[in-house]
Amino acid sequence: MQEQYAKLKAKLAVLDANLAARYGERYDDVKKHLDSAKTWYDDAKTRVEAGEPNPVEQTQVEFERKLTEAGAAIAQREKRVKQLLKELWHSVTKL
Repeated sequence: MQEQYAKLKAKLAVLDANLAARYGERYDDVKKHLDSAKTWYDDAKTRVEAGEPNPVEQTQVEFERKLTEAGAAIAQREKRVKQLLKELWHSVTKL
């Protein structure tokens, strides 16, 4: 098993060297971006596993809260408009 791992690691080193020789600085830039993405992913995964809320879930909860508040405000305004229309109707029918 360790022998296979060593062979794979050697192949990876050769591939890395070939890509670096072929693409030069662009390959280094891409490799840095991939490393930073991997670091970010590992950090995010660790935070979620530690019990921190997922940023997507936090955004979803905040969005649902705002929708609930907006729905309540709309319901109050609808109730007020209905009341005003009712009063207007009664005043017109009395004439």
